[in-house]
Amino acid sequence: MTRTTIADLDRAVDAVNRAAGTPLETWSVDGSLTPNAFNYHLSSAYGGYSLHQHGASGTGGRDVFQVGHVPKRELHGMLRAYRAGLEAGTTFGPSLSIGAAGLMADQKLIRLETGMMDQIMLVCGTGPVETWDVLRVWHTSQREEAEQYLAELTGGS
Repeated sequence: MTRTTIADLDRAVDAVNRAAGTPLETWSVDGSLTPNAFNYHLSSAYGGYSLHQHGASGTGGRDVFQVGHVPKRELHGMLRAYRAGLEAGTTFGPSLSIGAAGLMADQKLIRLETGMMDQIMLVCGTGPVETWDVLRVWHTSQREEAEQYLAELTGGS
């Protein structure tokens, strides 16, 4: 078993950014330091690492896998699987909807989708589904919990 280094994680994150068509650099310097929209980057805390992504304006961010900070080897495996999914085009889409849906207060559609690696994802947005945000992820064995969560968010709509 070989050691997973930070350089290994950096290369894996760069591969994810290339597969997603997002900027490799986390920040742009154009008179000021500006975060690059949709860039994937590493976060480290508590002795572990996590994949984060800037939002559309570059200011908001999210923990992509929603598992917190994990050991380097574990994150490296998740990065490889995520990149493979991006390259294969196995992101969520209308044909993968599991039926539960509703409207949020801002009229964005919110629904549950099946994802790769036995995931159910809560997604919301307007326009092409590929541009929607992933709000939360569950294992497929937690479908009832996911549907209940969606119903609470939408008031049962």
